[in-house]
Amino acid sequence: MSKKLIALIILIIFVLVVAVDLVIGNYISARLSTTNWAREWGLFNPQAPIVVTNRETVRINSNNDVVDTAENAKSKTATLVYIDGAEMVATGSAVNWTSDGYFVTSDSALSVGGKVYAVITSGGDLFPVEAAYPDPASNIVVLQTAARGLTVFSLAEESDLRVGNQVVMVQNSVGNNQTRFYTGFVKRLSNDISGITFESDIISRSMELTLLEPVPAGSAVLNLSGRMIGIWDGEAVVPAESVRELVNNLLANGREYARPAFGFSYQMLNEVESKALQTERGARVLAVVANNAASRGGLRAGDVITEVDGQRINDNFNLDNWLRQVKPAQSVNFSVFRAGSTVSLIIVAEEL
Repeated sequence: MSKKLIALIILIIFVLVVAVDLVIGNYISARLSTTNWAREWGLFNPQAPIVVTNRETVRINSNNDVVDTAENAKSKTATLVYIDGAEMVATGSAVNWTSDGYFVTSDSALSVGGKVYAVITSGGDLFPVEAAYPDPASNIVVLQTAARGLTVFSLAEESDLRVGNQVVMVQNSVGNNQTRFYTGFVKRLSNDISGITFESDIISRSMELTLLEPVPAGSAVLNLSGRMIGIWDGEAVVPAESVRELVNNLLANGREYARPAFGFSYQMLNEVESKALQTERGARVLAVVANNAASRGGLRAGDVITEVDGQRINDNFNLDNWLRQVKPAQSVNFSVFRAGSTVSLIIVAEEL
């Protein structure tokens, strides 16, 4: 037999093996992986969980990430409840924030007035809420309890997310040590600011989700690595970075918030929008509240804020977060574009 014939036979066999693997390899692997002996020895493990039907093989989710994320998250979350006579009513979720008893939730989970609330950890321990600190700039509430030794989430960078990514929310089920998890998909990231109206005094950036079912207020929103990307406030996701900022603000000021108030609303203009409107790039002021810091400083509706304290406003500058770093009574230099000229203003922040 000639060498050319041998080489041709080897090539044909190789092509057939590859073709069989591509066409039915996953199917065979999934079938074999469900047998007892294969699971016992860890053989034929597919790269992701697979459901085999009579018609097709469907890949469900890479490495069972959703189930693993929910299981690992339950020790870092708590259930918020109140006692009503002989009944205990679950109202939402809370997130372990510090090891020494601080939790974070949404004001929607505390909407029933006149009740004594408590958090129940995944281990079944109940801790009455000793103090609640609602953030005046968001729907987030910090709860203080006597809990100790809590485990907490690592925070994720939103820049690691993409629209369409799957996310997981978790709530512990009171009484039977079970975990309920909810899934959704990222609909809009908080850095997608096109057409969004911002309020200078509240957290306006939020992430939107497409949810498969209603999610309890105060739930942690996690990526499939189990890191927290934000807290569901009942309507949208408050980014984890904003939550960290407000908790730091509270604890650094003797359990009181020091939030600045300016009193104006605005929209960010990107390069295309600014050219179309024949104006400068920056934050276009939509409205100014009368007798507030911005109006006293001379800011007007229609102004385009181009700089704050010498920092140029562009797509990479988060004005929303920057304004909340300002302390009450602090003076801020605003450069605004007005009627074809640049105007300098000094605005003294008030307290929210």
